[in-house]
Formats: sequence, structure tokens, C-alpha cells
Amino acid sequence: MHRQSPQCRRCYVESRRMPSPGRRQDLIDDLDERKLKHIEVARRMAVQSKYLSLLLNGKARWTLRMARTFSFATGIPLSKILPSQETPQ
Repeated sequence: MHRQSPQCRRCYVESRRMPSPGRRQDLIDDLDERKLKHIEVARRMAVQSKYLSLLLNGKARWTLRMARTFSFATGIPLSKILPSQETPQ
């Protein structure tokens, strides 16, 4: 059995929280400000638009990889996507 440790990558990923509802709304507002459509962002991220909607609505977990891909596709800083305690140092 695996022991939880703060240094363990697996424990770090499993213990992550999702962005708060306010933060999720901020991401949606940022997409609107940048005039980016969900379909275009999903295409840039190489995911289905339904999966992007699940992420933005808090029904799917943000992985670090997905957050980085979203940041690269939209130009929104990673620190704005994930709360500060989730961003690796």
C-alpha cells in the first residue's frame, strides 16, 4: 500500500482541489473577454468541447497537464487557472 507523502507526485496530484466556482466563472469571463469560443479552445487543446465544458463547469478534475494546455491555448496564466496552493513550485 502507498503511504501519502507531501513530496510524492502521485499524492500531490490526488490531493488537488478544483478551482472554486468564482474562479471557474473568472475563466469563462476571460474567454469571453478574449473573444474565444469553447469550440476553438477545445480544438487548440486537442480535446472534445464537451470535456472542456465539464472542466469549466467543475464536473471534471483539472490535471496539471490540462491546466497547462488550457493556459497555452488561451493565454490565461496558469496561476489564474489553479489556486496558488496547487501550482507546483
